[in-house]
Amino acid sequence: DAQTSGGLLISIPESQKIGGGEALHWAFDNGMFTIEDDGTILVHDEMKQNDELAQYDGQHIREPIDVFKSLAPRSDYLRWHRNHFFGKFLRAQAR
Repeated sequence: DAQTSGGLLISIPESQKIGGGEALHWAFDNGMFTIEDDGTILVHDEMKQNDELAQYDGQHIREPIDVFKSLAPRSDYLRWHRNHFFGKFLRAQAR
């Protein structure tokens, strides 16, 4: 299945539809969205026409409860993701 986003044809495998956790992880790994240091979700402009992803734009991730605080995303890792992965799907489409 393919979806059009800003004139780009984005192929999202049926098994990777955005609704579940695995699909969100896939979309994150492919740079379709990222997370700001303050926990705000930022959907890439080219993906905002995708209603499944657009619903998360501007939302905040939840802080983990005390027992899981050590698993909270580190701001340096989030920054690295923004600098190296955010928009990765555009580079893959250009090939």
